[in-house]
Amino acid sequence: YEPFGLVIIESWAQGKPLIVTKAAGSRATVQHEVDALVVAIDDVDAMAQAVRRLRDDRTLREGIARRGYAHFARD
Repeated sequence: YEPFGLVIIESWAQGKPLIVTKAAGSRATVQHEVDALVVAIDDVDAMAQAVRRLRDDRTLREGIARRGYAHFARD
């Protein structure tokens, strides 16, 4: 548990798509299907599904990465 994980900013800075859990810091920082995919903290199936979605959906993957980078660059 981290109130705000640096990995969010690091991922955005590198232009990588992001999957986060509904932990305190990430909930206040990211928007589901805008600049990250958000899953429940202990839902392994949801995490696997999110990974598959990013792997299989290039438009989603690139859009999340692009909007995340824009969020990083703006702030």
